[in-house]
Amino acid sequence: MRITVIGWNFKNTPIEVRERLALTQDQQIELANRLKENFKLGGILILCTCNRTEFFLANAEQQLNQIIEILQKYWKIPELRESVYILQNLDASRHLFRVASSLDSMVLGEPQILGQLKDTFNYFSEAELTGKLLHSLFTRAFSTAKRVRTETSVASNAVSVSYAAVELAKHIFEDLSKQSVIVIGAGEMAELAVHHMMRSGISQLFVTNRTFASAAKLAEKFQGLAVPFEHLNRHLHQADIVISSTGSRKYIITQELVKKCLVKRMGNPMFFIDIAVPRDIDPEINMLHGTFCYDIDDLQTIVSRINILSEL
Repeated sequence: MRITVIGWNFKNTPIEVRERLALTQDQQIELANRLKENFKLGGILILCTCNRTEFFLANAEQQLNQIIEILQKYWKIPELRESVYILQNLDASRHLFRVASSLDSMVLGEPQILGQLKDTFNYFSEAELTGKLLHSLFTRAFSTAKRVRTETSVASNAVSVSYAAVELAKHIFEDLSKQSVIVIGAGEMAELAVHHMMRSGISQLFVTNRTFASAAKLAEKFQGLAVPFEHLNRHLHQADIVISSTGSRKYIITQELVKKCLVKRMGNPMFFIDIAVPRDIDPEINMLHGTFCYDIDDLQTIVSRINILSEL
């Protein structure tokens, strides 16, 4: 077996770097084709999530330094080698099985990673990039992950990042029943956040998304109000809590926009939770008086604390 993993994840690479490594599907395929052709690889798959960017390679063991150099130049990040991890053969295979089974996730047992991995695998298979060795290995990893979820209790008490975000909000506001919330995005993470917020009894829910139909569907499910994405600036000041989880490549919420909101709110604080990578919310808003802004790495501490308390 000649399998190699080159990667960066939430354990050793800060979000400021991880968000620069984020790739669209088209970018993943374009980069994979370039690497496969240049280094005559037996297969390649690139996994890109909010918590990790990993390259699964077949027959690359003699060319790792050159591949990492190419990636440093591609992303224009000279210090990329400082936080990279490289796993080979049995260690690389074991890592894949742990990732698929959600044993290497920020939230132990969370179900999203398996779906993300399967989607990526299908995409790369259709592009004829995986090769026989990776195809066989990933197929076995999926079977193992299914057994882990059905035959063990690893997923029974999974604490989601969205749940941690709501728990954090409870520490900022004494009574969530008096708070209004705007959720930006309509994907799985956003829906989880809405679910936990509604269970906490918030007073009003707004949902916005670039595709209005998706926002309307999510808002209707939880008896909220859908807001056209282009009208977000008009409504943002109404929110005590803002949760954002989109695929945007640039900030949706800027410091200048929040300044205007704070003037309209006459001193009432705003709480921002950014669970997107790349980030949706400019972290510089933390410099403004009356704002609290947390990203997905901040929530990791909350998740760990909740897990520890649940074991006591």
